[in-house]
Amino acid sequence: MIKKLELTVNEKGEITSPTYPELISKINELIEKGNKESKQE
Repeated sequence: MIKKLELTVNEKGEITSPTYPELISKINELIEKGNKESKQE
């Protein structure tokens, strides 16, 4: 399932939420989940 990423921007148009560390940790989480699933097959 694909979940749309909710972004919050300030008046300059800069992304304020999620922060870069939050994005990176979420991406790593998805990669690990994908690796575990592919190893089970």
